[in-house]
Amino acid sequence: MRGGELVFWFQAHDRYIFKAVNYAFTKHPIEPEALQGEFHNVCMQLTDSLDDWTCMGTNKTDQRLIYGCSPNNTRFKAVLANVVYNIGFIVRHNKHPDGSVPITESPSGSLLISEIVVSPTFPGVEKCGPPQHLRALQ
Repeated sequence: MRGGELVFWFQAHDRYIFKAVNYAFTKHPIEPEALQGEFHNVCMQLTDSLDDWTCMGTNKTDQRLIYGCSPNNTRFKAVLANVVYNIGFIVRHNKHPDGSVPITESPSGSLLISEIVVSPTFPGVEKCGPPQHLRALQ
């Protein structure tokens, strides 16, 4: 996974704008290079703040107009509460501090994920619940 980072992703339907929305949790990307070798537990505290997520929007040339972004934090929270099927991880290129993406080779390598668990946090319960196991390979 050299040259990239892993971010949690989901797709859901925003009933307010009648479109599918795709969001990546860009507040805390996973650096795969730190996971070399053995399996490692990785825990992410997902938030419901739009400031911590990046809407992937729509392709400007796609005339179907089926993708969009939630217009505000209230709508985003409703969408996040109703994610049913489409979750996973995406690899994105590392960015420069100014937000631009350097022209480099595509990220390369592989990553084995043995389990993904998404669970709510309740008072008095360990914040991340059961561990997630990831292992990066050369």
